[in-house]
Amino acid sequence: MNTDRDEAFPALLSDLLDDAAAVPPSDTPLAAAVVGYRRHRQHPLGDALRCVLCPDSGLPGLPAVLGEQLTDQESLPLGLVVTGGAGAIRPALTWLARTERLAVRALHLRLRDEIDLARNVTRVALALDDVDTLDDVPVAVEVPWLDGWQRALDAIAEAGYLATLRLASPEECLPERDVASFLLGCLDREVPFTCAGLDAAIRRAGPGGRERHGILNLLLATRAALDGAGLDDIAQLVAERDTETVVSRLRQLDHAAVRSTRRWVTSCSSPRVSETLRDLVATRFGKD
Repeated sequence: MNTDRDEAFPALLSDLLDDAAAVPPSDTPLAAAVVGYRRHRQHPLGDALRCVLCPDSGLPGLPAVLGEQLTDQESLPLGLVVTGGAGAIRPALTWLARTERLAVRALHLRLRDEIDLARNVTRVALALDDVDTLDDVPVAVEVPWLDGWQRALDAIAEAGYLATLRLASPEECLPERDVASFLLGCLDREVPFTCAGLDAAIRRAGPGGRERHGILNLLLATRAALDGAGLDDIAQLVAERDTETVVSRLRQLDHAAVRSTRRWVTSCSSPRVSETLRDLVATRFGKD
């Protein structure tokens, strides 16, 4: 048994998952999402949970939720999702600064679907330069999969932000070659990234036959990209459906490889964390 690798394996998941139950297109009420997050933290894989995501539209009701569910000594790990573009950043952060008992882990910003995505990133950067409430909170900018996404990544790299790619919506799943292109684009620019819309452990078809990307596939594909794999090989790993193939390769990673992989894959958001955790348990991830 390779003890170093066996111990490194669970660390690949630590603080990886953000609970996105309350963030559109999901529609779980914020209070229920916080209850769910706190329950998920008690799961055997609860260390995989980093924070609960709160949309900016939910901020006015957040103090009441915290008052009902937390003691005075507790704080809630939270990621704020600003959906209204650059103009919504200051109001959202003002609300956030007034709210006690929060441990802010991330700020997620969604670019509007405009022709010039890079210019949109610049507007976001200017808006953030005008506020001083973030301290060391990482900023992740969601890039729509449209023409100009590479230039948006250039602007994100220049600003020092993280990039976010939405891998799935209720209507469709992003093709694996596009996912591979995004991974390579981020790594080429030395941009850490997050992925949204992930709820499966391994790539599979979900209800109605819609494809669902796998979290473990994403980690393995990123590792392969770091090791020099090309677009076709990375896309094949994103699309791999065999659990044993994916898990056995991840089990070979030592501590250095895990740290290197997680340096770039900072988090994945799932709208259905209960299902994600069940999926991960079913893979026997980290078990002998």
